[in-house]
Amino acid sequence: MVEATAATSKVILGSPEWLALARVVLEELVATHGKTGKSFSVSETFTDATVAAWHFFIIDKTVSVAEGALDDADMTVSVSYERALKGAKIVYPAFLGWLLMPIMRVIRLLRNQPNPPSYLMQLHNRLAVVTQ
Repeated sequence: MVEATAATSKVILGSPEWLALARVVLEELVATHGKTGKSFSVSETFTDATVAAWHFFIIDKTVSVAEGALDDADMTVSVSYERALKGAKIVYPAFLGWLLMPIMRVIRLLRNQPNPPSYLMQLHNRLAVVTQ
C-alpha cells in the first residue's frame, strides 16, 4: 500500500504529480473496497487557476484520474483554487465520515443522484497530508 503521509514529498494540488498520487491511492482503495456493478465520478473545476480542472471515475474496480472537467460526472464541484486548497489540506476524523455519509446519502437519494463510495474520505485524508 502506498501511504501518503507527511513524510512524503508535498505536491501541488492538481499538478501531474498530485494526480498520479491520487490515481495510486484511489486504485488501492477501489481494489480493497470497490464493488462490481458500481460506478461513481467526480469533476472538480477551479474557477481561477492555471490548473483548471481534474476528475476521476470509478467503474466496477477500474479507476481513471485525469486533468480536465468531466461533463457528465455524478458529482461536480466548482470552486476557487484558494478555497479548494484550504479544504484539500484538512484531515477529517473518521467519525465525521460516519456522521456525514448517511446524511449525504439521503440528500443525494432525494435528489435522485448516485451516492459516493464511503471510502472517498480516505482518499481525501491520504491526499490532504501531502498537498502543498
